[in-house]
This record gives sequence, structure tokens and C-alpha cells, in this order.
Amino acid sequence: MIIDALRAPAAISLSLVLMWACEPSMDGPDASRADAGVAVQDGGDAGRAAGDDAGRDLDGGDAMDAGPPVTATCEGVDCSGHGRCVVDGSVARCECDEGRAPVGPTCLAVNTPSWPLEVAGWNRTRLYPGLPYVSRVAVRGGAYPYRFTLVEGPAGLSIDGRTGTMTWTPETLGESAVVVRISDSLGASETLTLTLTVTTDGARFVSPSGSDGAAGSREAPWRSLDHAIEAGGADSTVYIEPGTYPVTGRIGSGAPEAFVGLGETRPVLDFGGSATAIGRDADQRLLFQGLEVRNGGAKLFWLQGRSSHIVFHRCDLHGVRSDSANNPALIFSEDNGARTPGEVASYDDLVVQECALHDQASTLGHGGGVVLYDVGRALLEDNEAFDIDGHCIQDKDDGYRNVFRHNVLHGCEIGVSLLNQASQEDTEISYNLAFDVVEAVRIGHQPGWIRGIYVHHNTSVGAPIRMRWSIGNDGSGDINVYANLIVHGPAFRTENPDTHGDITTAGRVAIDGNLSFSGSGVVYESHWGGRTWTFEEWRGLGFDESGRFEDPRLDGERRLPPGSALRGRFGRE
Repeated sequence: MIIDALRAPAAISLSLVLMWACEPSMDGPDASRADAGVAVQDGGDAGRAAGDDAGRDLDGGDAMDAGPPVTATCEGVDCSGHGRCVVDGSVARCECDEGRAPVGPTCLAVNTPSWPLEVAGWNRTRLYPGLPYVSRVAVRGGAYPYRFTLVEGPAGLSIDGRTGTMTWTPETLGESAVVVRISDSLGASETLTLTLTVTTDGARFVSPSGSDGAAGSREAPWRSLDHAIEAGGADSTVYIEPGTYPVTGRIGSGAPEAFVGLGETRPVLDFGGSATAIGRDADQRLLFQGLEVRNGGAKLFWLQGRSSHIVFHRCDLHGVRSDSANNPALIFSEDNGARTPGEVASYDDLVVQECALHDQASTLGHGGGVVLYDVGRALLEDNEAFDIDGHCIQDKDDGYRNVFRHNVLHGCEIGVSLLNQASQEDTEISYNLAFDVVEAVRIGHQPGWIRGIYVHHNTSVGAPIRMRWSIGNDGSGDINVYANLIVHGPAFRTENPDTHGDITTAGRVAIDGNLSFSGSGVVYESHWGGRTWTFEEWRGLGFDESGRFEDPRLDGERRLPPGSALRGRFGRE
């Protein structure tokens, strides 16, 4: 691949109606094969001019009128027999009995995250005349999936209703107001207001035909990216023409804030076998968009200090090697020490969307595609990680309110791991697809505590969700696993011999509303196979009262068949 759906937002299909009786298709990347392509940077056909009519948005790349509000119905919203369906305009939702939480059309015996709907990362607002503008509105909190509507904007600006990706090619200088309404699947909304400035100020250009003795303008570009990093100036945007650029410098507080690839062929940044460190002030921001970055030694990007508000969008990151247990990774954040519970430790608001992360080689199976220490409020969404000797995504220590959503994870040991070296708090793992992995998700691993964990609506083929002994540590608990679809093997695994006792301890782990299926009939096994439970035995322990044990008959692309009654209840669709 690298994910067919990353070639343009139009390839990600979602027909979203804000009611659970008509659950959206969560089909995202076609992850059944891997070829060399990556997303083109221009985002495909921008469609009709969104600014001609307020309230217009894009679904899959074609502009359309928002039309009259959809009236929801309670058809198919059974609330699992533990509540009642309530219609509120375009939303049909469950009001659940005490001790149950609304999850789509069901009421489950779990806790769900109650984080506020908010915009994550940042959107570039300085544009260059005549160049395509692509910027995705990233969102955390609320109830996924979201709906994005362009309320106000200049003629020609479009937004993808599913992803929030804005596209525009401005032609004239000036300022334009943009207002985007973000609605979640339970009817909550938030508004993002931007002022887009079309200007030549703050723009720097790099080209294989340029010279570092030139002005760095579009007409007289620089030759090397190292020179642009050193001379570009803080708050500037570096536009990079297709070509290959050696990079040896550190991206510090005085470096430009945005590096944007031009053209349909990605510019290549070659790190020459060494990591590129990012050391920025906590209130600064940084964007990498539309780039191929390769050959980083043991690490590719190495976050240091309190570097925050870093966005990777539509990048192809690959090529790290290590023979040591030194956390080799394509994106790595350095350990800065202890975290205060309820707060971000060091690195705030990291966003990685629509990127390919691959070719991480570790002879010890250490590290991963992304290895995070001390990161809070991160969003990793719509990425593909594969050919990773370690873990596809590893939240190793002191993670807080991180979201790992709608990624495709394969060809690694573990899809997403929460390793709580010291702590792990308020983390959501949702709507991911995992296959060709040993474990889809690992909850707990090291001596610290882990709590406030929400693992839901994931699809896993042939790999369980595993909980390790640290879920029994003091301070651990409130671990919730629900609405997942796990087939072709046991759905759950714990450490042998005693961790199965930790999951049955009141208040530590809640598991409900999952669909599992295995040819052996086994739903749970301890790590060494010393204990197994069938679905009925599993339910007898108080788990998956609203779950099912049946073959969902996934198709060749690991999706539920069209029209399946299981859609919207189990897995990522």
C-alpha cells in the first residue's frame, strides 16, 4: 500500500447520518495488501466551491448541500434491554439503566470516556497564492465518528465531511474567514474559526535546482533543506519541491514551523543514518506534510525537551535499524521523568494522521513504529503501520489522554501496547484494524499503574487483547473493553498463572458487548495455555453479557458484509 485510502480523502468511504439506527460505515484503508504508493499531497478533487453557499460540505471529495436535518428513528436501537431509546432531532440515543453506559445502539456494563469535544493539533493559516492548500481538522473527545461542515469560507474552499480535510487553491492575496462546525455522533458540536491569509510573507522554497546563496523565494529557491532549517526563520513555511534532500540538522526553536511537500511526487528527506532531533519550546508548533522521510539510524524523529503541537500529515516515514534495546522508532519521544496524575508530562498535543510507518528493524524486537514517553493528548488516526519488528504503536510511559483511532496495524508483534513503565492514564484505543500480529492490544506491562483505559470498536483477526499482571497493581483499574470484534482465535489472554484473578476483581476490568469467534470455542486463555474459558464460562464470570460468540463472516478485506446486522455494534464498521 501504503494505504490505498491515503491517496486522497475521497477514497475513504463514510456515509454518516447522525443516528445509531443508521450506523456509519467505518471502512477506512484497504489494508489487505501493501504496495509502494502513498497519499498524494494535493488531496484529490476539491469539488465545487464551498464558499458559494453556507452549510455546504464534502463527503468523499464531492461537494453537496447539507440539506434538511435528518430525523432519527429508534429502529435497531435496542439498548441491549438495559435502557430506552430517545430521539433528539438527528440523533437516536440510549438512556441506560444505572451501571450501564450508552455505546451506539446498546447499553453496556462499562465506563466510556467523557472527554470534551475539542480540536487537536493546529491548522496552517498562512497560504501562498497559486499553491494547493490542504489541512485536516483533527479532533479528540466527544463521540466518534464526527461530521465536518463548512459554515463559512471563501469560494473554492472545500471540506471533507468525514475527515475534516480542507482543500483550496487561492489565487489572490488577502484574508478569508473560515468557520467549521464539528458534530459528534451524539449531537454535541464545536466550532473552529480560522483566518486564512494568502501572502508571500514567511514563505521559503527549496528545490534541487536552487542555490543556498539565493533568496529562498519561489523564483530563487534554496538548494538544501539544512540551509532552510537554519536560515528560514521561526514561524515561516518551507515549501519543498520534489527531489531528495540530505538532512543533518536539528530542528530547534528558531527553525521554521512548517515543512510542506509540493507536487504529486513526495520530496524525500534522507537523514543519512542518524536521527533528527526536535527540540522546541512548549508553546511552539511544527508541521510536516506530504513528505517521505527515511534512513534515520536507530530513530527517525527524536522529540526532546517539551516539544509540543507537532503534526505529521500524509507522510511516509520509514527506515530505522538497531541491534540494541534502545527503543528504535520512526517517531520517538525522550523520557523526561515522572508525571503528575491528571496532567501532561512533557510532550503535548502530538498529531499523526494519514501517515505510513514502516520498515523498523530491530534484531531484539525492541521499540516500534511510534514509541512514546511522557506524551499527553496525542492523536494517531488513519495511519498504517507495518513491517515493524517491535510494536506498531507503543505508548510506553506516562501517557495521558492519548487517542489511537482508526489505524491499520499489521506485520508487527503488537498493534497498540500500553506499557505503563511508571503510569498510563485515560487512553482510548478505538476503531483500529489489526491482523498479522501476535496481539492486537496489550494493556499493562511494566511496574507502574494503569487506569482509565477504553479499548473499543476494534477489529482483530487472529490476535487477542492481552492484559498483563500490572493491571493488578495499586492504582490500576477502570479498564474497559467493549464493542470489539475478535475472530479466528481466543479473544482475550492474560498472564499465567494469576492475572485472570485480576480481571475478575471487582472494579478493575469491565468487558462487555464484544463479538468473538474461534473454531475451538475458546474465548479466553492464559498466556501459557494453563486455563481456558468458553463463551458461556466467560459470561458466567460476568463478562460480555451483551456480547456474542458467532462467525461474523468477514470478507477478504476483513470487513463485515454489507447489510450485516453486526455493523455499528461490533468492530470498526
